[in-house]
Amino acid sequence: MSSITLVAILVMAVLAVLAAIKKKQRDAKSVGFPYKPAKTLFSPAERSFLGVLDRAVGPEHRVFGKVRVADVAMTPPGLSGTARQGALNRIAFKHFDFVVCRSSDLSIVCAVELNDKSHASERAQARDDLLAKVCQAIGLPLLISRQTNALIERCTCAIRGCHFSATYVGRGGQCRRDTSSERCGIARDEFSRKSSKVISSRLNLSLVSPS
Repeated sequence: MSSITLVAILVMAVLAVLAAIKKKQRDAKSVGFPYKPAKTLFSPAERSFLGVLDRAVGPEHRVFGKVRVADVAMTPPGLSGTARQGALNRIAFKHFDFVVCRSSDLSIVCAVELNDKSHASERAQARDDLLAKVCQAIGLPLLISRQTNALIERCTCAIRGCHFSATYVGRGGQCRRDTSSERCGIARDEFSRKSSKVISSRLNLSLVSPS
């Protein structure tokens, strides 16, 4: 095969690639903006829990919803470009249901996940496992439960600086070791009296905390 033929083939290949790129760009523009407004930011259960959580944390703390994981967990300096992009890709398009911050400086106290039936799928469980590992890596308490009473109690503990010793067990949905409210200075009967005014349920708790 002559050099002229090789050059011609290369030129045709380049032109084909450029044509494909331009077609893709045209197709993207032709889509336009096929969006519609969301009815609400939160599901009914999330919206109800947000009101309870706001009252529980008090004016010294603020609750933010649907916070991107990438806004909470940052990649450290010194990573190669490939490693950094890989780390970012793992948490792309993922968010925490709620993040509790101090009102004074908006420093992060803990992340909160209100689980529902959608978390029963394997895909959702893999996402929960990923969030657990990210939070353990950055030393951020991650509170997970299907019932609000557990989340409110553990969030109160996190605000008071309680050290959680429980270990997250992904699919089992349970702690290996429970952290009672007495350990962070909250009498359980006192907590029950306060929380019963806004919520009442038995606990089914999963808890993620720094080791």
